[in-house]
Amino acid sequence: MEKIFLSNDTTERKYSIDTIKSKHFEKEFLQEKFWLKKSKKRFVLWFTWEITWENFWEEFLKSLETLLELDVQIFILAKAEKNFQEKIWKLHENFPEKFLVLPDSEENLRDIYAISDSVLFIWVDDNALLSALSYSVVPVIMNFKNLQIDLLEDFDALRELWNSFFVKWENYAFILESILRAKETFKFSYDWWVLKTHCLNTFKSL
Repeated sequence: MEKIFLSNDTTERKYSIDTIKSKHFEKEFLQEKFWLKKSKKRFVLWFTWEITWENFWEEFLKSLETLLELDVQIFILAKAEKNFQEKIWKLHENFPEKFLVLPDSEENLRDIYAISDSVLFIWVDDNALLSALSYSVVPVIMNFKNLQIDLLEDFDALRELWNSFFVKWENYAFILESILRAKETFKFSYDWWVLKTHCLNTFKSL
């Protein structure tokens, strides 16, 4: 298995059930580092997949601007086909405090895991999912039928069970719906604490 971006002594990220309560301090520190509006209450999301025609970004960009109109901050790594670069930069110019494109590096990847509340997976990537769980970052998962990790299930707020949000249909409108469901859950600190705890416990049980 590829390297998982776990906490270690050099990054000072040793997340546990006790320490994830104070994870928002690191979130606010990184918001300042990246010149973003500092707020632990702002929902931070990142996307794992490359920006290419093959990955349907032309269609998804239409939904992305809708998300950026909301109280969210969105991170992506700079992995884009040339014909998308201008469109991505335009989004950054329009939403400088909400949309950030970072160079693709291990340090930036660690920072993104640390600052994010949730991560969207269009394609299932078990290694990235494990990294997200280890950082108590809640996954939003499309194509969930391809999961190899059988302990991931769609969150049930009434029963306070499970650890992720599943996109029920393979359509970008439903991706947006699932992200908004995660964002709405984020507003309720107890429910979000339950989710983050389940994420970390799931990782430790694997």
